[in-house]
Amino acid sequence: MNGRKRENYGRKAARRGSAIEAGMHSGRWSRVFHALCYLPLYGGCIALVAAFWRSPVLLTGLLIVVAGAMLLRWRRPSDVLYFLLAAILGPLGEFVAIGYGAWEYSLPLLNIPLWLPLAWGIAGIYLKKTTEALAGEVVVKPHNQAASADHHSALRAS
Repeated sequence: MNGRKRENYGRKAARRGSAIEAGMHSGRWSRVFHALCYLPLYGGCIALVAAFWRSPVLLTGLLIVVAGAMLLRWRRPSDVLYFLLAAILGPLGEFVAIGYGAWEYSLPLLNIPLWLPLAWGIAGIYLKKTTEALAGEVVVKPHNQAASADHHSALRAS
């Protein structure tokens, strides 16, 4: 698809209200910038683990807050599913590898730290959101779409 057709396609998709289709044709650097915006989340979680791994209960509580905030912000079924799959399958794989002697954790609970499933779940959502941003699949809802629809309905009724 040449540049002109791609540009027109992006405009048409935006007029149709498909933010995903319109986003797929946005600039590469804006997608990279958007993906980089998730980097502080990644760094922050690594910093929490590095700072509080000796206090597994405290670290678990902090990661519950982070995971809760992420799931409040990104609550599409696919987001929740990514979190749950990563939170279950990641530690399961580590549990098996640890059982075969590949590595070990200090302060484990059943061979893995209490906080590890949360860290895997957070990593799952982080990777999903970063991948969506890089692929241009970021869903952007129009500002106050529901309020705008209610306003237009009220205007028509009066």
